[in-house]
Amino acid sequence: MLSKKTNKLDNTKKFTLSFLKKNIKKKKIPTALEMLFIIVNRGSGDDVCEYLKDKGLLKLSCHGLGTADSKLQDILNISNKEKEVIISIIPVLNSDKLLDEIEEKFLRVEKYSGIAFTVLLKTIMKNSAENLLRSE
Repeated sequence: MLSKKTNKLDNTKKFTLSFLKKNIKKKKIPTALEMLFIIVNRGSGDDVCEYLKDKGLLKLSCHGLGTADSKLQDILNISNKEKEVIISIIPVLNSDKLLDEIEEKFLRVEKYSGIAFTVLLKTIMKNSAENLLRSE
């Protein structure tokens, strides 16, 4: 039973590696998308998720725990270590406007007390692909 699962995983990995090699060479990794990360106090994420839903964006929300020590928390005026991490994929063309709206609507409000940032999807995919290729 275990060998069947292992074979399926090996086949999937081979296919994925083959796909990545071809598309990296052809430079077909998307450049027009970014991953949006929003980190807010736990319990405040529903409002942010609803906002993203209204914008027609898919999102993933999960719980996190801040790791800053108490001195740094005092400096940054952070009282709650329990956080929600919301992740979405957005078009690069809309990212500045969306980040400004999120900052104005949520991040400047003490209830949410969070941050938002984006990372080019191309960067994430390229790094993941390179790591997969190294493990081959």
